[in-house]
Amino acid sequence: MHPYEYLALVVLHILGAAIWIGSLVSVLFGSIPLARKTGDLGPLKHVGKIVVGRLGLAALIVQILTGIRLATKWIVWSSIFSTPSGPGHLILSKIVLLVVVLALGGHIYHKTLSGLARERLGAFNTMTWVLLVLSSLIVIAGVGVRTGGLI
Repeated sequence: MHPYEYLALVVLHILGAAIWIGSLVSVLFGSIPLARKTGDLGPLKHVGKIVVGRLGLAALIVQILTGIRLATKWIVWSSIFSTPSGPGHLILSKIVLLVVVLALGGHIYHKTLSGLARERLGAFNTMTWVLLVLSSLIVIAGVGVRTGGLI
């Protein structure tokens, strides 16, 4: 991999993570408290659809595409399941966490946001926190890949 390609991929990968996690933080510390205070769920539904929908999905797709290419620096994809290395274990962990994030994000987008009512705001808040924690774990695993381990 050419050094400039690597640099561009890392920048895009980190920007995707920053946009995704930053958007979740803005919902948790901005939109949800405002909805609780005013009782108006319209702005929260709108922002939620953008964060978990268009913007969030675009950021995650950028991370997936750049992550696949970046992973080739540390693993051989054909042997990741048969003889995974330290980075291979972390990359597999990232993939599993990503699948869970995508599933939960899809559930929030398609099921929770459309029927969001004031009495379900606590559940929405919890699901958003879970997304944030899982997404942060993906970032931590990525740091482990890049630095040669977490221990």
